[in-house]
Amino acid sequence: MIGDLVSRVTRSVAAATAAVVLVFGAGGVDPAGADSTEGAEGMTATVTSVEDGRTVSVAVGDTLAIRLHENATTGYRWEVETYDEDIVTLQDSSANYAEDAVGSGGQVTFRFDVKAPGKTEVHLKLWRSWEGEDSVVQRFTVTLLADA
Repeated sequence: MIGDLVSRVTRSVAAATAAVVLVFGAGGVDPAGADSTEGAEGMTATVTSVEDGRTVSVAVGDTLAIRLHENATTGYRWEVETYDEDIVTLQDSSANYAEDAVGSGGQVTFRFDVKAPGKTEVHLKLWRSWEGEDSVVQRFTVTLLADA
């Protein structure tokens, strides 16, 4: 009986450890939490809702991509609230939704060019813009440390 209990606990711990390694150990996550890829014009640090409230280190010339889930059919859309325009510039935003699934959500990505060293917080909100600030249902913030 005790042997069965120990065996089940051991299997549970092993399964939990494997799940943690799959979630946190894959994908080239840097110590600041952002996935990084290298392109022709520098690195792109991609952050998601998992990095909400965290700090990400980048270099001048890099791109910060913020990718968040949204379902525009509900009327709720992510919008950039504030950031230091002396440090980053909003390059563009794009949405990627499932084409064949009416009413389904997807991902929206905001891309910022890092143009100067410094520290800034980038704030976004999920809201129905026509309903005003009372409609905000979620906020996202990432602190950006940009090195020369």
